[in-house]
Amino acid sequence: GLAGLTHGLLDTGAGELDEEKIADRLADIGARLGGSVDQDRASISLRSLSSAREREAALELMRLVLQQPMFPAAALEREKARSIAGIREADTRPGSIAAKRFAAALYPGHPYGRLPTVESVEKITRDDLLAFYRAHYGARRAVVSIIGDLGRAEAEAIAPAHGATHDATQHVTAPLVRR
Repeated sequence: GLAGLTHGLLDTGAGELDEEKIADRLADIGARLGGSVDQDRASISLRSLSSAREREAALELMRLVLQQPMFPAAALEREKARSIAGIREADTRPGSIAAKRFAAALYPGHPYGRLPTVESVEKITRDDLLAFYRAHYGARRAVVSIIGDLGRAEAEAIAPAHGATHDATQHVTAPLVRR
Protein backbone atom coordinates (compact mmCIF):
# COMPACT_ATOMS: atom_id res chain seq x y z
CA GLY A 1 0.00 0.00 0.00
CA LEU A 2 0.96 3.59 0.59
CA ALA A 3 3.58 2.90 3.27
CA GLY A 4 5.31 0.29 1.12
CA LEU A 5 5.35 2.47 -1.98
CA THR A 6 6.64 5.48 -0.04
CA HIS A 7 9.46 3.43 1.43
CA GLY A 8 10.22 1.63 -1.81
CA LEU A 9 10.47 4.86 -3.80
CA LEU A 10 12.82 6.74 -1.47
CA ASP A 11 15.89 5.82 -3.50
CA THR A 12 14.36 6.29 -6.96
CA GLY A 13 15.31 9.95 -7.01
CA ALA A 14 16.60 12.42 -4.45
CA GLY A 15 17.80 15.97 -4.81
CA GLU A 16 19.35 16.21 -8.25
CA LEU A 17 20.03 12.46 -8.48
CA ASP A 18 17.87 9.99 -10.36
CA GLU A 19 17.57 6.30 -9.54
CA GLU A 20 20.50 5.33 -11.76
CA LYS A 21 22.84 7.96 -10.31
CA ILE A 22 21.97 6.89 -6.77
CA ALA A 23 22.71 3.24 -7.65
CA ASP A 24 25.96 4.25 -9.35
CA ARG A 25 27.12 6.26 -6.34
CA LEU A 26 26.33 3.40 -3.99
CA ALA A 27 28.34 1.03 -6.21
CA ASP A 28 31.24 3.50 -6.51
CA ILE A 29 31.62 3.77 -2.74
CA GLY A 30 30.90 0.11 -1.98
CA ALA A 31 27.75 0.86 0.02
CA ARG A 32 24.31 -0.71 0.17
CA LEU A 33 21.11 1.06 1.10
CA GLY A 34 18.28 -1.16 2.23
CA GLY A 35 15.45 -1.47 4.67
CA SER A 36 12.00 -2.83 5.17
CA VAL A 37 8.44 -1.80 5.90
CA ASP A 38 5.63 -3.54 7.74
CA GLN A 39 2.35 -2.55 9.37
CA ASP A 40 4.04 -0.82 12.32
CA ARG A 41 7.28 0.69 11.09
CA ALA A 42 9.75 1.29 8.32
CA SER A 43 13.49 0.88 8.55
CA ILE A 44 16.35 2.23 6.49
CA SER A 45 19.71 0.53 6.65
CA LEU A 46 23.10 1.51 5.30
CA ARG A 47 26.13 -0.72 4.96
CA SER A 48 29.37 0.98 4.05
CA LEU A 49 33.08 0.51 4.06
CA SER A 50 34.95 1.57 7.21
CA SER A 51 37.23 4.17 5.67
CA ALA A 52 36.17 7.70 6.51
CA ARG A 53 35.90 8.80 2.87
CA GLU A 54 33.54 6.00 1.81
CA ARG A 55 31.59 6.08 5.06
CA GLU A 56 31.00 9.84 4.82
CA ALA A 57 29.97 9.58 1.16
CA ALA A 58 27.53 6.79 2.02
CA LEU A 59 26.07 8.73 4.95
CA GLU A 60 25.68 11.83 2.81
CA LEU A 61 23.85 9.84 0.13
CA MET A 62 21.55 8.30 2.73
CA ARG A 63 20.85 11.78 4.13
CA LEU A 64 19.94 13.01 0.65
CA VAL A 65 17.61 10.06 0.04
CA LEU A 66 15.89 10.55 3.40
CA GLN A 67 15.59 14.33 3.24
CA GLN A 68 14.95 15.05 -0.43
CA PRO A 69 13.07 12.14 -2.04
CA MET A 70 11.60 12.99 -5.44
CA PHE A 71 9.05 10.17 -5.86
CA PRO A 72 9.31 10.33 -9.68
CA ALA A 73 6.09 9.62 -11.59
CA ALA A 74 7.61 6.93 -13.81
CA ALA A 75 8.99 5.03 -10.82
CA LEU A 76 5.66 5.38 -9.00
CA GLU A 77 3.76 3.90 -11.94
CA ARG A 78 6.30 1.07 -12.29
CA GLU A 79 6.12 0.19 -8.60
CA LYS A 80 2.33 0.44 -8.51
CA ALA A 81 2.17 -2.02 -11.41
CA ARG A 82 4.57 -4.36 -9.57
CA SER A 83 2.52 -4.11 -6.38
CA ILE A 84 -0.74 -4.73 -8.23
CA ALA A 85 0.74 -7.79 -9.95
CA GLY A 86 1.81 -9.11 -6.53
CA ILE A 87 -1.66 -8.55 -5.07
CA ARG A 88 -3.32 -10.28 -8.02
CA GLU A 89 -0.96 -13.23 -7.72
CA ALA A 90 -1.51 -13.45 -3.94
CA ASP A 91 -5.27 -13.41 -4.54
CA THR A 92 -4.92 -16.76 -6.34
CA ARG A 93 -3.37 -18.52 -3.32
CA PRO A 94 -5.73 -19.95 -0.68
CA GLY A 95 -3.31 -19.14 2.14
CA SER A 96 -3.12 -15.47 1.16
CA ILE A 97 -6.88 -15.21 0.76
CA ALA A 98 -7.40 -16.78 4.19
CA ALA A 99 -4.81 -14.47 5.79
CA LYS A 100 -6.54 -11.36 4.37
CA ARG A 101 -9.94 -12.51 5.55
CA PHE A 102 -8.58 -13.45 8.97
CA ALA A 103 -6.95 -10.02 9.39
CA ALA A 104 -10.17 -8.27 8.33
CA ALA A 105 -12.21 -10.34 10.81
CA LEU A 106 -9.72 -9.96 13.66
CA TYR A 107 -9.15 -6.21 13.19
CA PRO A 108 -12.34 -4.71 11.73
CA GLY A 109 -11.99 -0.98 11.10
CA HIS A 110 -8.28 -1.02 12.06
CA PRO A 111 -5.32 -0.62 9.68
CA TYR A 112 -4.20 -4.18 10.53
CA GLY A 113 -7.42 -5.41 8.95
CA ARG A 114 -7.12 -3.27 5.80
CA LEU A 115 -4.53 -4.79 3.53
CA PRO A 116 -3.68 -3.29 0.13
CA THR A 117 -6.03 -4.08 -2.73
CA VAL A 118 -5.67 -3.56 -6.47
CA GLU A 119 -8.15 -0.68 -6.19
CA SER A 120 -6.39 1.02 -3.26
CA VAL A 121 -2.98 0.82 -4.93
CA GLU A 122 -4.33 2.11 -8.25
CA LYS A 123 -5.57 5.27 -6.48
CA ILE A 124 -2.21 6.20 -4.89
CA THR A 125 -0.78 9.45 -6.23
CA ARG A 126 2.52 11.26 -5.80
CA ASP A 127 0.72 13.72 -3.53
CA ASP A 128 -0.32 10.78 -1.33
CA LEU A 129 3.33 9.70 -1.09
CA LEU A 130 4.46 13.20 -0.16
CA ALA A 131 1.76 13.54 2.50
CA PHE A 132 2.63 10.15 4.00
CA TYR A 133 6.34 10.96 3.90
CA ARG A 134 5.80 14.31 5.64
CA ALA A 135 3.66 12.71 8.32
CA HIS A 136 5.81 9.67 9.07
CA TYR A 137 9.43 10.31 8.11
CA GLY A 138 11.39 12.63 10.36
CA ALA A 139 13.67 12.82 13.36
CA ARG A 140 10.86 12.92 15.90
CA ARG A 141 9.94 9.38 14.85
CA ALA A 142 13.45 8.05 14.24
CA VAL A 143 15.48 5.53 16.16
CA VAL A 144 19.13 5.52 15.10
CA SER A 145 21.31 2.44 15.64
CA ILE A 146 24.96 2.44 14.62
CA ILE A 147 27.09 -0.68 14.53
CA GLY A 148 30.56 -0.86 13.12
CA ASP A 149 34.20 0.08 13.10
CA LEU A 150 34.02 3.44 14.83
CA GLY A 151 34.28 4.83 18.32
CA ARG A 152 31.48 6.16 20.47
CA ALA A 153 32.33 9.81 19.77
CA GLU A 154 32.25 9.18 16.01
CA ALA A 155 28.93 7.35 16.31
CA GLU A 156 27.40 10.14 18.42
CA ALA A 157 28.46 12.68 15.79
CA ILE A 158 26.93 10.76 12.88
CA ALA A 159 23.23 10.93 13.80
CA PRO A 160 22.81 14.73 14.04
CA ALA A 161 25.34 15.43 11.29
CA HIS A 162 23.51 13.24 8.80
CA GLY A 163 19.88 14.05 9.25
CA ALA A 164 18.63 12.47 12.44
CA THR A 165 17.65 15.98 13.55
CA HIS A 166 15.73 16.53 10.31
CA ASP A 167 12.03 17.13 10.81
CA ALA A 168 10.29 16.19 7.57
CA THR A 169 6.99 17.75 8.60
CA GLN A 170 8.51 21.23 8.70
CA HIS A 171 11.18 21.28 6.00
CA VAL A 172 10.10 19.11 3.09
CA THR A 173 8.62 20.80 0.07
CA ALA A 174 7.31 19.07 -3.01
CA PRO A 175 10.23 19.15 -5.45
CA LEU A 176 9.73 20.23 -9.01
CA VAL A 177 9.38 17.22 -11.28
CA ARG A 178 10.89 17.65 -14.71
CA ARG A 179 9.02 15.95 -17.53
